Amino acid sequence: MLLISYTVFSVPAFPELEAILNVATGSTSRMYKYRKSSKAFRYQNPDGSHRSRTCINKEQAKILQDAFDKNQFVDNQTQINLEQITGLPGKVIKVWFQNRRREKKIVKKFIEL
Repeated sequence: MLLISYTVFSVPAFPELEAILNVATGSTSRMYKYRKSSKAFRYQNPDGSHRSRTCINKEQAKILQDAFDKNQFVDNQTQINLEQITGLPGKVIKVWFQNRRREKKIVKKFIEL
């Protein structure tokens, strides 16, 4: 039997969507529902601990945003250069670009409404 529970909590909206959401809902945060499964796969270190989230500081974010403005898709050479400049792992850079493309798509959809 698969046990599923739901947790509801407030998550701040994307910075670009904040003004749109303020107009539409009068609030800067949305309620999101996330499913927690008892059989969910989680990444673990060999000692059993979970990997902590990577914090990206303002300088790193600016470097990544400048690279994103030039090209929305990161190629291998650009990723290696960004790894050396920012000190972030390649996987974090790749996921940052994926998230930024998704955020841009969402903003575009809200603006068209």
